[in-house]
Amino acid sequence: WLEYPFSGPVDVDYIEIVNGFSTEGGFRSNGRVTLLEIRAGATSICKPLADTQQTQRLDVSLPATPVVRLYVQSAVAGTETEDVGLSEVRFFGRTVQ
Repeated sequence: WLEYPFSGPVDVDYIEIVNGFSTEGGFRSNGRVTLLEIRAGATSICKPLADTQQTQRLDVSLPATPVVRLYVQSAVAGTETEDVGLSEVRFFGRTVQ
């Protein structure tokens, strides 16, 4: 899993993700995520990811949390390796006071 701690509780509205390795020639060579589980405290949401190098927006509406964890639930193997990656992960929301 990947863990993203924040400096305090945050309401996360959506996450932007670039699936796989977005380097020249690396996208098809390496594995890509097909189903991603997003956990924040007791909340768990599964979201499918498209097999594309384009930025994907995942609407999640997570309750106030100081940390988000991402779990790869399924992936497609690459042509040269079974390594799986996410190139970019960005969170959008607001700090809870």
